[in-house]
This record gives sequence, structure tokens and C-alpha cells, in this order.
Amino acid sequence: MASGLPVIATDVGDNKYYVHGNGILCGTTVNELKGAIEEMLCSDFVRMGMESRRIVERGYSWDKIAARTLDVYNMV
Repeated sequence: MASGLPVIATDVGDNKYYVHGNGILCGTTVNELKGAIEEMLCSDFVRMGMESRRIVERGYSWDKIAARTLDVYNMV
């Protein structure tokens, strides 16, 4: 995402929180992954890549990550 690329992610763990207009969220079977790849090939790579980069810039700057890390340390 930070490289400005679209994402294909399986719907496990917290992945659903990171794929919003910047890629495709799919299941974990071979056929679901195949479908996501085929869908990606027909999608607007540039737009999704720009959205990936925007998400990272907005929510994951070094300052924000450092502040979140300090918050966790302070809670402990």
C-alpha cells in the first residue's frame, strides 16, 4: 500500500479494515483467490494504487505509529 499498489487480501484477521477502494478482499480458497486476481486484471490499477497510498499517508505516518505504540506502552 505504501508503494502505491492495489491490494488483494484474504478475508482473515484484520485485513477487512485495510481494503477500502484500494483493492479486493476475497476468501481463502484457490478459486476465490483466482477470482480476485481475474477481477484485479479488469480493475483500475492506478486508481486503487493511489487510494492505497492515500490510506497509508492519512493513517500510518511514522508520527501516528509512534503515538499508537506509546499509547500501548502506557496502557501496560
